[in-house]
Amino acid sequence: MTFWQFAFKNVTRNSRAYFAYFVSSSFSIAVFFSFAVYLFHPKLQNFGIVSEISGLMIFSEVVIVFFSFFFLLYSIGTFLKVRKKQFGVLTVLGISRKQLHRLVFMENMLIGILSIFFGMQFGLVFSQFFLLVTAKITHVPGIYLYLPINAFILTTIVFLSLFIIVSALTPMLIRTKKAVHLLKINVGKQKERKPSVLISLFGAICLFGGYALAGNPKYFASVSPQIGIIYMVSSIFVIPTLVTIGTYFFFSQISFLLIYILKTRRKFYMKRINMLWISDLASRIRANINMLFIVAMLSTIAFTMITFLYGFGKFIKLEVNRTSPFPISYFSYDANPFVTEHLNWLEQQLQKEHFPYEKIKADIYETPLEEDKGIAIYNDVYAIKQSDYNKLADSLRMKQLFMNDNEAYVLTGTSYITIFNEFEQSYKRDYITLSSINTKLRVKGYEHVNAIPSGFAYQTIVLPDIIVSNFPNTVKHISAYNYKVQNWEQTYKIADTFIEKVQKDRNKSQYEGPLIRSFESAGSLYRITSGSAAYFLIGTFLGVIFFIGAG
Repeated sequence: MTFWQFAFKNVTRNSRAYFAYFVSSSFSIAVFFSFAVYLFHPKLQNFGIVSEISGLMIFSEVVIVFFSFFFLLYSIGTFLKVRKKQFGVLTVLGISRKQLHRLVFMENMLIGILSIFFGMQFGLVFSQFFLLVTAKITHVPGIYLYLPINAFILTTIVFLSLFIIVSALTPMLIRTKKAVHLLKINVGKQKERKPSVLISLFGAICLFGGYALAGNPKYFASVSPQIGIIYMVSSIFVIPTLVTIGTYFFFSQISFLLIYILKTRRKFYMKRINMLWISDLASRIRANINMLFIVAMLSTIAFTMITFLYGFGKFIKLEVNRTSPFPISYFSYDANPFVTEHLNWLEQQLQKEHFPYEKIKADIYETPLEEDKGIAIYNDVYAIKQSDYNKLADSLRMKQLFMNDNEAYVLTGTSYITIFNEFEQSYKRDYITLSSINTKLRVKGYEHVNAIPSGFAYQTIVLPDIIVSNFPNTVKHISAYNYKVQNWEQTYKIADTFIEKVQKDRNKSQYEGPLIRSFESAGSLYRITSGSAAYFLIGTFLGVIFFIGAG
């Protein structure tokens, strides 16, 4: 039997121990290969700049390599520790230290080459699905399956180098020189751990406290604005720290305390085979505390990453709808000479592409407040009639606002900041005074979600129709044209072209005052959805790698 055959036999004899390590390595290589297939796709080489998703994939490739390096090093070290008795037998039979190092190197390289081979095969099969998903996300047509020679070369070079480095470092992990120590590595009796009640209690408080903080953000935000701010800032550091400390003490202290409690219940402990499984459980936890802790933390990281990315994508979609409630909104000042041209062009494009639409017009008036006099936002407050606003809200199926003749609602716009809005003085007013007609009204409420684009003004006031009818002719007037479009998510090309046309015409105009304000949600949602979907896809793959590595 040659030395290579001997190394191969060692791998096959220990296949049960190496299987999970082999599967995890192969999956990491498959994901790396799939990302490389996308990055080297001929269709994408025609673009002059690297897209955001391509940059994200390059970063993910680096993360996979770093994770794989530490995972391989730790896993091999654990397997070598289990096989020290076998190394002791080989030392007694006359194997030299140099030959032992060579044997370990060959075994690791054999597993590495097999992982690279099967990982790239699985990645090649999986790459067709991966290309279809990324084509849908990036909306780049013609991303077909091809022979990814560059991806094969890159994956082979990167992971072959990684396995060579790890295989060269692993002999350093066999530190015991004397054969008798290697042979007795598993003979010594494990010392029974005595758990501390105080430390166990501290670990339980940290663990439950961390998950309680992570699972109840709305409660802390509702207590008071100050508590909400403290929670948002501190949770970034406090929650991971509490969970980490609690998880470690769970395995090192709490689990032994629970086992000790079971042992003190003699009737239960002596019943049938309870003594055997409780003693075996204690022994296994003692021998694998660090491994259990790492598994728990990697699993937590994986699920947290996937959940956060999913929730972030949903939050971004809601924010787009708040920024522009209607698919397309066109706010025209009275001095705007392009209004007819712009609206005709937009409606012709919607009809040409067979998008049914409904146009809803509302009148908006510049209405400074006496309370804002002397500050920058004085001329950035507008008013809308109650009837006009309810017409917009009804079309969007939003809450309609009703008030008495001496009341008003305040719609938050650019003044709305999720965390700090309670500190704004404009949110504490019980009454407001309209400068244009010197009328004082009671504030009935503040609405954060409303039918007016959030970027239009600092605040918009919903007033009774009779109050607006008393405005003088000198008040600056804006005509707001809002388009409710069926299948509006598909109108992103029309929306983007319309915004560009409006901006181009506005730049050509010599008029120095405000003329046009335009808002759209289809194009913004398209870009954000593509980005968030890409983050979710890649983050999910990385999370699965962490989870499989933990297993």
